[in-house]
Amino acid sequence: MRVANAGRTLRRAALLLACASAFAACSGGGPRSIEVKMHYSKYQPATIQVAAGTTVEFELVNGDPIDHEFIIGTEAVQQRHELGKPGEQHTGLGEATVPANSTVRLSYTFEKAGTLIYACHVPGHYAYGMRGSVKVS
Repeated sequence: MRVANAGRTLRRAALLLACASAFAACSGGGPRSIEVKMHYSKYQPATIQVAAGTTVEFELVNGDPIDHEFIIGTEAVQQRHELGKPGEQHTGLGEATVPANSTVRLSYTFEKAGTLIYACHVPGHYAYGMRGSVKVS
């Protein structure tokens, strides 16, 4: 009898552990890490998908011999930056300057569903197509 009870107890413990793991995966389970590479004035990946409420720890890797930017926001935010002053320091929420051949980390929480853009506004880069999108579900 004790062996049968022990087996049942182990199965229940395994089931509880599996349920807890599934809940953590569905509820975010902490920050998600995403590497975004910048090379030849393009981003890789060009599209990212996250769940609303997810905090993403971006690792921004600039493999180019020139500086780039990583600005997260709506189309209106991107247009405001595009019309801004060249060389402006980007230190706001969801903004980073990434020096040539370096790596910068940026944390951002995607609060609600929708689509946001990440882009570089070094003169000419946005027009060249240095942008990507985050689809938040």
